[in-house]
Amino acid sequence: MVEWLNDPEVMRFLNTRWQPTTFETEVNRLRDLQQCEDQILWHVEVGQSFVGATWINEIKRPEMTGVFGVMLGDKGVWRTGVSTAVGNAVASYAFREEGFSYLYTNILEPNLASKKRALRAGFKEYGVKPSAGIVDGRICDEWLGALSREEWLATLEDRRR
Repeated sequence: MVEWLNDPEVMRFLNTRWQPTTFETEVNRLRDLQQCEDQILWHVEVGQSFVGATWINEIKRPEMTGVFGVMLGDKGVWRTGVSTAVGNAVASYAFREEGFSYLYTNILEPNLASKKRALRAGFKEYGVKPSAGIVDGRICDEWLGALSREEWLATLEDRRR
């Protein structure tokens, strides 16, 4: 994971405040995350290989809302549908197991693949945060999406028909 977090291509659309990082820094960060009650973090595996991480953070109770994100560090699984499968699994867990009412996501505008994935999953735009990040040396906006439990359940019903 440290290799991925230090790879500019992997981190291009993600939070670069994590760079550069070391093994020790990441061990401490993961230890801290285990103590946080407003976050859920999973590692992502394909077969027996660790390929990335996914999370719901900024969890607000009793509203039961949170912010969904995913990072696939193994470039071999990019554009294979893994991110979509992960998003579906996280939404299912959040809405069915934990009783979330909304999941939110924030995606830097140049990241068209992630925005398309979010829209296919049912996220709807609820705003744009201007000047939210830097990609390729340029300041860019962040697309803000929301998915309600009701919309997610309706999408499931539509798929069954």
